[in-house]
Amino acid sequence: MSALATPARDERAHGLLVELLRQVGNDPQLGEVVATNDAIVRDGLAALLRQAATEQRADPDLDAEQAAGWIQTIIDATYLHGGDSSAADPLPMLRLIVTRFLGIDDAPATTTEDDPNAEASR
Repeated sequence: MSALATPARDERAHGLLVELLRQVGNDPQLGEVVATNDAIVRDGLAALLRQAATEQRADPDLDAEQAAGWIQTIIDATYLHGGDSSAADPLPMLRLIVTRFLGIDDAPATTTEDDPNAEASR
């Protein structure tokens, strides 16, 4: 999850996403690339969720494909949040939201100070 969302910390991420959204409707080839990438990410997340559920590390009652779609949507939303340089780092809250959604008992802290990867991935 962090690998997908860490680039949202870049102050240019918001603008790039907005421009991508603006262009994707006008460029079928770009739309195809985006759709293919989304499917790869969603399928990968679903596979990880099925594995985590099998290993009792996530709620086994969640539908892996639906959960993967929601997680992907929440990750994508961090890119919209990233345009405000005064905004808090979105990754700790993203981790908290996703771990609670998955039913993981040891949800991480929401502060950057408690995130060992925060500074390393900026």
